[in-house]
Amino acid sequence: MNRVLSVEEYLRVYNRASKDGYRRTKNNNKDIQKIELLESL
Repeated sequence: MNRVLSVEEYLRVYNRASKDGYRRTKNNNKDIQKIELLESL
């Protein structure tokens, strides 16, 4: 069964992902930008 994550759940996912060293160096801070967007909602 598929379900859509809530804004709070996405925020938790991106906060966790932003602490991953590989993602921090390879995705040009896209996770940080997504966190900022989600926090502004």
